[in-house]
Amino acid sequence: MSLRLFILVALFSVSLSASTDPIELSEPFYSRPVLYGGEFYGFSDSETFSKVTDAGQVSWRIQDKLDAEKPFDLHFNHLVFLQKDGSIIAYDAALGNEIWSYNDVVGTSFFIRHPYVMVLTKQGRILSLDLFTGRLKWKTKVKGMKAFRPAGRSGIVVGRRGKSLHYFETQTGSKIKTIPLKSTSHRFVSDWNRKVVLQAGGRLNTIDVESGKITLSDVVPSENMTWFQTHYPVVADEIKGVLRQYDLETGALQWETFPTHNIQDVHFGESFALLTVPSDNSVLVDMKNGSSYFREKDDVEGAVQGVYDGPDTLYIMYRHNLVKIDKAGLDDE
Repeated sequence: MSLRLFILVALFSVSLSASTDPIELSEPFYSRPVLYGGEFYGFSDSETFSKVTDAGQVSWRIQDKLDAEKPFDLHFNHLVFLQKDGSIIAYDAALGNEIWSYNDVVGTSFFIRHPYVMVLTKQGRILSLDLFTGRLKWKTKVKGMKAFRPAGRSGIVVGRRGKSLHYFETQTGSKIKTIPLKSTSHRFVSDWNRKVVLQAGGRLNTIDVESGKITLSDVVPSENMTWFQTHYPVVADEIKGVLRQYDLETGALQWETFPTHNIQDVHFGESFALLTVPSDNSVLVDMKNGSSYFREKDDVEGAVQGVYDGPDTLYIMYRHNLVKIDKAGLDDE
């Protein structure tokens, strides 16, 4: 790390005063929910999906053939689920009523890239549904794919079958090209812009979807590192007690938290991480630059469910409580 960046990160390591009193949740969540429009959406038990306001009150509940063990996604007020039987269903996030369902599929995973819901089927095909109507737009002829990933906003979908990658056009599902791999162990990690990240044999690779070029990253995972993937990886080094962010393409260190926090646990949000440290206090880390903000322990019971980044407010959710933090107060400290 350069001396200039080290000084900058050190200056940002400040103490954060206590926020407002914790809000009791009228219905705790079974698993980590998502934040959308200032409200929380998630499973309150294995069969019930709930919407809870940031005042802790339930707005509505859904009890249907939903699967709490499978991921859901929320875009443009559409809640999309992969149901227990593999079909796809969408609900109105504001009202909780069903908008559409698509039953002619046994899906195993899906991604939303507006305006499409792209689904990997049990047969290893990728199909595309219209996000707003559920109408089938296309289905790939290629079968046997084990995983797939839309490549950011590039208009390309990448599917993996055996030792090959198949590129498809997002609007039509037409196959563009096939790229060979050296093994079958590759797994998709993330995507951004016009690139997709693959991991194989403990190493990270980036795929340029325009050229098809696969480049080995200089960032090498190790056993004491926990990976969180945004545009670039943030690494929690539990032995040295720091967070670091690297540039995947160059391997260059972007920032490192200072001072050392002796990290016991990490919860990642969209742009902030919450660290648990030995004093039982916590530290908020801004993942744009590694700035650290120390917090006194919240007077609540239960484990942390997650940290969430709203336009003006940071939220820390526990099993039974919600803590709000004014983001403007971070800069004032």
